[in-house]
Amino acid sequence: MILKVVNVSAPRPDKNGKNYKTIYFQGPSTKEVDGVRVRIAPKTGAINVYEESYLNQQPEFGWDFEVGTVVEGDIVTRQVDPYNIVNSSTGEITREGVTKRTLTLLGDPSSEEFDMNLDVAFERAAEYAAAQAAGV
Repeated sequence: MILKVVNVSAPRPDKNGKNYKTIYFQGPSTKEVDGVRVRIAPKTGAINVYEESYLNQQPEFGWDFEVGTVVEGDIVTRQVDPYNIVNSSTGEITREGVTKRTLTLLGDPSSEEFDMNLDVAFERAAEYAAAQAAGV
């Protein structure tokens, strides 16, 4: 799927002082059904990218994206075990028992590696949600 960058936040520091931006994407707004092009509600998603990666101190892929940039990827929603959404500033639960999670992953969705990376991304998101719930 082709994703288009529709917004890019200003750089801001994380809790360790490393700058990151949030890149917002939108998927296609049409698709072909029985030979006819029809309008659909486009998928939307976002990712955070760092000016200096924690792994190698290099800009992460996407740091230089601008509005209008197009990339290959997908925005995927899955049913997941229930989790709570916690306000990272206050520690308060803002939503309880959420059972769907949507993730944006860049890359070739038709590759085997993409599916593996998507599974890992959902696992990490579940671990992060569990850590937030535990107050870590």
